[in-house]
Amino acid sequence: MIRGISALASCAVLAPDRRARALQLAPKTLSQQILYSTTRIVATEGKYNSSGTGFFFAPPTSETQVVPLLVTNQHVVRGTTGVTLSLHTKDNDSSMPGSSRSFTINAALGSGWIPHPSADLCALPIRLLLGDEYEQLFLRPIGLDLVASNRQLADFDAVEDVLMVGYPVSFWDEVNNLPVVRKGITASDPAVDFDGKPETILDISVYPGSSGSPVFVFDKGGYVDKDGFHPKGLRSFLIGIISEWQYVTPRGTVILQEAQTTLKGQFQVQLGINIARMIKARELLGLRDTVFSQLGLPTYDGPIYSSVSF
Repeated sequence: MIRGISALASCAVLAPDRRARALQLAPKTLSQQILYSTTRIVATEGKYNSSGTGFFFAPPTSETQVVPLLVTNQHVVRGTTGVTLSLHTKDNDSSMPGSSRSFTINAALGSGWIPHPSADLCALPIRLLLGDEYEQLFLRPIGLDLVASNRQLADFDAVEDVLMVGYPVSFWDEVNNLPVVRKGITASDPAVDFDGKPETILDISVYPGSSGSPVFVFDKGGYVDKDGFHPKGLRSFLIGIISEWQYVTPRGTVILQEAQTTLKGQFQVQLGINIARMIKARELLGLRDTVFSQLGLPTYDGPIYSSVSF
């Protein structure tokens, strides 16, 4: 047993979801596979539940071994006692998603969820918790090779198209168990730390429930960077994770708020101004280091020879 995992959390597997029959398609393109890199997180918070977005990240410990983690914002699970996830299982053909199953994981921030030392991020060692059940899941974890480094961000233009994958206001394709994708642009230079913090500002429609959503630069059929136009280039990077959004109250006050939602049956609609804060993806390296240190695992930054990314 890996040191530290016995005290992490407990997990219960529930019956398969009883819903309309889902359409089963093998994800082939990069944008299709991105849909299987996230999950809707429903967290137990007293007598109410709250929801946010999580994504699967698989940093390596060697050339051939990775440790899949479920990543979200700390504020999504702070003060909660457990989370429920609906995850795809593998069809008989492992290249196809099958039905979905619900998993309830009893974990709290600091006891199961391992927090980043400074950023609003945390991780759950999902494979270690689920054990053999994990091997039956159809997921597409994000590999370390997709995480944009400072050097790569320096090549970006100041304004870039971005894609955000998640569950705004807990909205999702419940039958097919899939998230929704939204498009926006960077509103601050990705190479610059906005206000001196490891963050980038986005012009994108973000609502409660979007917390923890991964944000990608995904260009196909050519792209423009600081070196000019690349007509035949394909560029794909994870550049950040949604953490906060800004809105205006009826009195005209601008509020910066964490982008999670409480499922109380009703909520007050605010006037969004399409401004969101994104934690830079490079902070995942610090999260990895913290998780691996607690689990007694080595970090590895060399080449990898296993299928850990899209």
